[in-house]
Amino acid sequence: RVRLSPDGRAMAVRREESLELWDARKLGSGPVATRRGLPTAYDSGDCAFSPDGELLAVAAAGEGNTGGGGVLRFLRAGNLESIVGVPVEGSVAPTRLEWHAALNQLALGVGARGTGGVRLLYDEEMSKGGA
Repeated sequence: RVRLSPDGRAMAVRREESLELWDARKLGSGPVATRRGLPTAYDSGDCAFSPDGELLAVAAAGEGNTGGGGVLRFLRAGNLESIVGVPVEGSVAPTRLEWHAALNQLALGVGARGTGGVRLLYDEEMSKGGA
């Protein structure tokens, strides 16, 4: 999965076990930063830039990849330094992620074979429009 930053200058590439950050203006130079140890469930991992482009949210599977829940990890977009991880409870793994720019809310798709759902994450002070 490939995501462009809001200003179009950076590109995040989500792979099975990692996240790469690229300078979209210099793709021939290789990734600017790489973060490993971010397993995905099935073949579908995801990431999203914050509306201001300062953060990246990354959906990562837990133990055993598909059945152990997972974590929504927040990284600094400039260097992929980890800031915090928010556990995704239950027996479903996070698979898809959208960070709505106008509302400043995250929609997290979760699923296991035969089940699935969406979790909405928001901050009472920073998000707009409520959940």
